[in-house]
Amino acid sequence: MIITLIGSARFELNFIEANKELTLRGHRVFSLGCMPRDSGGKDWYTEGQKQVLDMVHLAKMSDADAILLLGDGYVGQSTGREITWAWVNGMVIVPEWSIDTPDTKWDRLEGALLERKRWTLGLYRRVMEMYKEGRVGGNIAG
Repeated sequence: MIITLIGSARFELNFIEANKELTLRGHRVFSLGCMPRDSGGKDWYTEGQKQVLDMVHLAKMSDADAILLLGDGYVGQSTGREITWAWVNGMVIVPEWSIDTPDTKWDRLEGALLERKRWTLGLYRRVMEMYKEGRVGGNIAG
């Protein structure tokens, strides 16, 4: 299965763990193109470079079988865009916090990926509500 990881770069360690665990299970994993710690934080890029990074990540999502949303439920502007892109394109999104039981987290992922279309619609609706209310950044977990 091809899985694209999405979420705020503030959850860099989640990206590293998910990439490792899913790759060891035989999945092809698309992740962030640049990790904040490798580049000295999130403010190293120009606005043009940020747009390129965002567009490349959307292209990675388009090539995936499923999307894994990492973190604790925080959704910023880029992640909101990614969730919207996933919904518009009929992609399945699984939130990390819905499978975060240490002993079975990665074992449960594959089954969860196949069951999440309904949840994806709810997530999309919550993100759209955030945009309508003029909120950028917030927690949607729960």
